[in-house]
Amino acid sequence: MTRAFAAIFPPPHIAEALSDLVERLRGRCHGVKWVEKENMHLTLRFFGDLSDEQITAAGLCMSELSQQETSFSARMGTVGCFPSVSRARVIWVGVDEGREQLARLAGALDEKFAAAGLGQSDKPFSAHLTVGRVRAPRRNPELEEAIRSLTFPEGEFIIDSLTLTRSELTPKGPIYSPLSVARLRVAE
Repeated sequence: MTRAFAAIFPPPHIAEALSDLVERLRGRCHGVKWVEKENMHLTLRFFGDLSDEQITAAGLCMSELSQQETSFSARMGTVGCFPSVSRARVIWVGVDEGREQLARLAGALDEKFAAAGLGQSDKPFSAHLTVGRVRAPRRNPELEEAIRSLTFPEGEFIIDSLTLTRSELTPKGPIYSPLSVARLRVAE
């Protein structure tokens, strides 16, 4: 069995800018497990453990969808927290422009996964990229002020591929590696 998820990984310049944002937050917010630059991604669907046959099926679903969908522009900008800034458990950067297209893409992919016997997603899609997880959630005025004062102006990029990703959990954190990549058709 392989722990896997479907995702969109931002291009290097966006991952670098997100890493810079994390560094700005790191000095102001303590008790947070920050996401490493190479692990930053927009999750389309988390599967958990998949068999080899299910990995093949998921890759085929993504490949089929990529032949039907075209690449599109997205812009990340809003910095926020789940469930709220005052009770932060997850710190994220949201997709502000291209969110509807991304949600439609995630929905179409989820339909393909369900038709292939991979089940339905257990939660609704949210167009965000997690940058940190609060270890011991509690009221944190420093974090609240930092989040309210930040935006992510460097966040424009083209969404042009879907990646089925292996997630290996280690004591130092997860290690992600691509299982398959499906390129979207180029928009004209």
